[in-house]
Amino acid sequence: MRRQREKGKFVDGPFIPLTLGVKQSAAWAALSMQARLIYLELRGKLARDPRENNGRVHLSVRDACDAIGIVKLGTGSAAFHELQAKGFIVVTRLGTLGSEGKGKATDYRITECGTRDAYEGTKDYLRWQPGHDFTVHKGKTPTRPKRAPRVVAIDGKRT
Repeated sequence: MRRQREKGKFVDGPFIPLTLGVKQSAAWAALSMQARLIYLELRGKLARDPRENNGRVHLSVRDACDAIGIVKLGTGSAAFHELQAKGFIVVTRLGTLGSEGKGKATDYRITECGTRDAYEGTKDYLRWQPGHDFTVHKGKTPTRPKRAPRVVAIDGKRT
């Protein structure tokens, strides 16, 4: 005899939904395992109603690497770029390093879900085709200001 489930109760705890539309897309099949895991981490950052904070979902590369067990930050960064290129996420605000040294992670919009402005998501990953990647927005790497070269006179004295 089968046990009947109570109405409205299908899952006993929190979960991260992965729709069949995403799972069966060509873009999902082309993603690396690291990019898939980071996507699930980003998807888990959405509120119960994804329209509440979609576009303001943030996850740093370091935190993403720690969450899924990647040692090299370059691999995690490449996975974020891969998600952008395949149309799963879009950068809404690039991360910055504040004057006190405390950084702010990049904000993303997950294209599968709607936002406050639009009920439906854009689902850019459905339009992705092999060899035709979407634009990838990379953060700026900090550089030191260049100093003026020292000028030394021929006789060895500084001018």
